[in-house]
Amino acid sequence: MAVAATLAVAVSTTSPTQAEDHELERRAFVPMVVRDVAHDPTRAPDPDPTPTPEPTPTPTPDPDPGQTFSGTGSTVISNVELGAGNWWVDLIHDGSSNFIVQTEDSAEKGSLLVNEIGSYDGRRWLEGDETYQVDITADGTWSVQFQAMGSQPGAYTAFTGSGDDVSGTFAPSTTGIEAWHLTHDGSSNFIVSLECDTSRSLVQNEIGAVDSTTVVDFDDANSCFWDVRADGNWTLEATVGDPPNGLSVSGTGQSVVFNVELGAGTWWVDLTHDGSSNFIVHTYDSAEDRSLLVNVIGSYDGRRWVEGNETYLVDIYADGNWTLEFQEMESQPGANTSFSGAGDDVSGTFSPSPGGTSSWHFTHDGESNFIVTFECDTTRGLAQNAIGSVDETATVNFSDANTCFWDVRADGNWTMTRQ
Repeated sequence: MAVAATLAVAVSTTSPTQAEDHELERRAFVPMVVRDVAHDPTRAPDPDPTPTPEPTPTPTPDPDPGQTFSGTGSTVISNVELGAGNWWVDLIHDGSSNFIVQTEDSAEKGSLLVNEIGSYDGRRWLEGDETYQVDITADGTWSVQFQAMGSQPGAYTAFTGSGDDVSGTFAPSTTGIEAWHLTHDGSSNFIVSLECDTSRSLVQNEIGAVDSTTVVDFDDANSCFWDVRADGNWTLEATVGDPPNGLSVSGTGQSVVFNVELGAGTWWVDLTHDGSSNFIVHTYDSAEDRSLLVNVIGSYDGRRWVEGNETYLVDIYADGNWTLEFQEMESQPGANTSFSGAGDDVSGTFSPSPGGTSSWHFTHDGESNFIVTFECDTTRGLAQNAIGSVDETATVNFSDANTCFWDVRADGNWTMTRQ
C-alpha cells in the first residue's frame, strides 16, 4: 500500500531585488508529497546501469627541455637548478683564446667541463638533483645548454662522433666483459670512460691516432653511458674476434686475443715486446676472472704461466710489436737442485727431495723486484721477496708435495741452488 506524507516546505516569494528587512515578511507554505518509492506500483523500472568509462591514460611527460644560456666574454651564471638524473651540457664557443667552463655545486665542489683554446662545439655531462654555479672564461660568443640525459639503446653496440661527446643511457648486452674496437684520427687526447650505475672505468687514455681493441667490463651494470674526450673523429664498436690459428699469436699495439683453448695441466706463456711504453697483459677465464701476466715498461722477454683446461681471452696493452705463445709445461727434473736465468721465468715440473724441507741459496743482480714462489700439487709458498741485489740462503718447505715448479719474477740475472 502506498504511503504518502506531507511535509511543509518554506518557499520564499521575495524578489531578490527587495531590501533585506522585508525578506522574512512574505512566505507561503506549499505542501510537498513524498512517496514510499519502495512500494509504489507506478514506479518506473530502474534504467540499465551506465557503463563506467575507461580511464584516460596519463600522457608521458616530455623530457625536461632544460635551460640555455648565451653571452659574450667571461661571466658567472648562478643558481642553475638541475633535476634528478644525469644531464648533458652542450657548449659552443667561437672565440680564438681560452674557453674554460667550471662548475661548483652546493657543497662548493668544483668540476672542469671544458678547457680549450679557440672554437669549441662539444658535449659534457653533470649529475643532477643539484644547483650549480657556472664560471665561464671566454673571449668570444658562447652558449651553454643543459638537457636531461635521454636514452640511446644503440650505444650498447656502437657509438661514433667527433670531438667531445656523451652518449645517452643504454642497457649493456652483457653484464660481464666484452671486447670493443676503438679508433681515433685526432692528434691530441683520446679519453674514453664508461659510466655505469654500478661502477665507472677508464677504457682508453691515449694521445693521437688510435686503432685498437680492448676489453670492457660492464660489472653487472643495468644502465651505462659513454663519455668521450677527443679532438678528431672516433668510433667505439663492440666486436667478436676469431680464435687464434694455433697457440702462437703476434701483433702490434693494443689488442685482444679471443678464445685461446688450453688442454688439461699447466701451461707456459712466453711473451715478448719491443715497445718503449707500457706492456700490460691480462687473461680472462671462462668465469671472467682476471689474472695479470705482465706489467712492465719498455721491452720484455719473459715467461709466465696459466692453468689449463680453460678457454682464455687475452687483453694486451702495448705500444710496440708483441708475441704470445702458449706451451704445455714439461718436466724439468734438474730444477729440484738448481734453476737459473734472467728476468721472468718459470721452470718445468720436478719432484722435491724426500723430507720436504731443504736449504736453497739465492742470488740476484737486478735493481727491482726479485720474487720467487714454488707452486706444488699440495702447497705453494714464497721463497724470496726482495728488491735489488740478493745473495742469501733460505729454507724452503715443500711439505709432502709430489710435483712442483718454480715461478720467478726478476729484472736481472739470478740463481737458486739447493745446499
